[in-house]
Amino acid sequence: AAAPTLTFERDEGFATLRAEIPLRVDGTVDLQMGQLRLPDDRHLDIRTGVGDVSVRGTEASVTVDIGVGDVEIRGADGGLAVRTGQGDVDVVTPGHAELHTGGGHVTVEQSGDARDLQVHTEQGSITVTLASDADVDLQVETRGRISVRTPSITTVTRGSFARRNGNGSIRVVLASPRGDVTVRSVDPG
Repeated sequence: AAAPTLTFERDEGFATLRAEIPLRVDGTVDLQMGQLRLPDDRHLDIRTGVGDVSVRGTEASVTVDIGVGDVEIRGADGGLAVRTGQGDVDVVTPGHAELHTGGGHVTVEQSGDARDLQVHTEQGSITVTLASDADVDLQVETRGRISVRTPSITTVTRGSFARRNGNGSIRVVLASPRGDVTVRSVDPG
């Protein structure tokens, strides 16, 4: 069987690191890249079929698209987009975020100022810690339990919940057809 190859390409300020892994006869593959260190101001676009992804300390935007695997992000100041077919998503970011998983739990903590947030999981719970609820437009949809406890908003309910606080300029949209949704604040009030 052929060995895996790593290819690094650069084109006008963009760089691509591609791993090509020939499947053995039994169809199993194992490639561990360990750590890849990049300057913290580089935008990252990470795609893989199977495997866990962990990104720490980047100040630029991060995009992650994986079929199966867990995602852990610390940073992504410039914004974050995550899509995984199956896997848990754990994020601490000062940037806006759009997070989608077909099956898995999603945990988000906003650091810094409050930003727009969209989270969707088909099957799993959502736990969000908001930087602030001062100007939030909160929308929650789930068949499970909804629990919100922030300085200005407190509820325990099921189904759907919507609340606009202040000018509503920070959109927070959370959807989990088959899981519970919990919202709290960095400053519990």
